[in-house]
Amino acid sequence: MTTHPPTPLRRITLLLAACVLAIAGALTFGASPASAHDQLLASTPDDGAALDASPPEVTLQYSESVLTIGAIVLLVDQDERNWITGEPILNGSDVTARVDDALPTGAYEVRWRVVSADGHPISGVIPFTVGGAAPAERARATSTPVPSEAVSGDAKGPTAEVSAFRPVLIGVGGAVIAVVVFWIVGAWRRRRPSAASGTRPR
Repeated sequence: MTTHPPTPLRRITLLLAACVLAIAGALTFGASPASAHDQLLASTPDDGAALDASPPEVTLQYSESVLTIGAIVLLVDQDERNWITGEPILNGSDVTARVDDALPTGAYEVRWRVVSADGHPISGVIPFTVGGAAPAERARATSTPVPSEAVSGDAKGPTAEVSAFRPVLIGVGGAVIAVVVFWIVGAWRRRRPSAASGTRPR
């Protein structure tokens, strides 16, 4: 069987297909690390802690830096009174909230909600007790930590904005490739000897 080298047009087609795959791969895998939300790594008080005395503040440590918008930290007793004073303080992956006053003996919950680095709100509940009080029923820990309207659904970080523009980038890349294909094919056809000339080598 006789094999023929690929024609210039076939070479161009293969090259452009490789370019399309490279662009799609860069846009897809380049944003994949941002798909995982941040996680709470540690807290003070810890989940289920039994404290002898009231803590002066609540601290939360996350796996990545959270956004500086939409952060809410509540410390509520069994009467739903909030013992946190002021706004939480954000420092990279750490969030701190001051306790308003010394907590009396009782069961409490830290209810937190922050905006993850990928632009998605995350939340949780941390139950603990002070002064040897009996723990509250665990069912309360599954309740909604804070009102859903407390964090705007439009809160987005830089990574989320890049993800939103991904379809635009793909469209622009496709348009550029199409223009390049049209120009190369046209130039190749103009340079190709005309079959209609009827000239033959002597």
